[in-house]
Amino acid sequence: MTTTSQCPSTELTNPLGMVGRNAGFVDVLQKMMMVAHTKTTVLVLGETGTGKELVAKAVHDRSERASRAFVAINCGALPEHLVENELFGHTKGAYTDASKAASGLVASAEGGTLFLDEVDSLSVGTQGKLLRFLQDRSYRPVGYDKTLHADVRVIAATNANLGQKIVERSFREDLYYRISVAVLQLPALRERLDDILPLAQHFLNVHALALGKAVPTLSAKAVTALMQYSWPGNVRELETAVHRAVLFTNRTKLEPGDFGITNPIFHMDKHIEKPTFSEAKARVVTEFERQYLTNVLRENGGNVTKAAHQAGKERRCFQRLLAKYGLAGQGG
Repeated sequence: MTTTSQCPSTELTNPLGMVGRNAGFVDVLQKMMMVAHTKTTVLVLGETGTGKELVAKAVHDRSERASRAFVAINCGALPEHLVENELFGHTKGAYTDASKAASGLVASAEGGTLFLDEVDSLSVGTQGKLLRFLQDRSYRPVGYDKTLHADVRVIAATNANLGQKIVERSFREDLYYRISVAVLQLPALRERLDDILPLAQHFLNVHALALGKAVPTLSAKAVTALMQYSWPGNVRELETAVHRAVLFTNRTKLEPGDFGITNPIFHMDKHIEKPTFSEAKARVVTEFERQYLTNVLRENGGNVTKAAHQAGKERRCFQRLLAKYGLAGQGG
């Protein structure tokens, strides 16, 4: 017999208006509240689709800068030679197409917050200029012969392994330590199993309302499918799947096929060439180390000394492991 299962009717929101009760996610939100009212530079880490910009905006909205601009730039979406120009501006004639002066995003964010997504995409040269700005809030527009200053808080984000980038010399170690004072590590949706259904219900409510439809329910099979799927695209993929289901289905009860979960594109990994024993082992070890370090830091409140002791590692060795995986703790 087919039964109907409905997500909890009360959305599990928190003071920041975000849906979730998972312990790891709540821990991030608590840290977010702690750093929001400071001037500290923030680094948001997480896979694609985990909500890094949403978190950055929440930090801004809870800060004393909330009434000023929140300016976002995807550093990986612009050609390398244009990023510096977009950030710091230029004078008229600074380069061939510069027919007039432009102030840049740093100036636009004066008094507010500048969000740098995919910060790992910056060239090493631009990283150096960003480092200088973070040190004394000074910068120089392209073609300008004077130094300017701006009161701007910087929040950076990436889905890359900055520790590995440092090893590869494509990301400056000094910049990493400058931006990693306050690190917010967003868990992947597959690590937030208890949030999948509340999030699905939230998106059902939002998109049904937007489309002028009654909010549909979920069949037991749909619930199972949503819980068992790995969601490589994280919360963004879940919202897209729910939006699709509400848009193209007029039934009052949703089934797995309505979300596209049975679509062959979701199972392409079955056709990908299988890794060798060594490759598979390396992946497992890497994931274990990253997860272990994340957990042991969380268990010790971010205290590196205590976490290193629990892990049975010397503090310096433990810090190198943290850097390898783009993680950061607190002093102690």
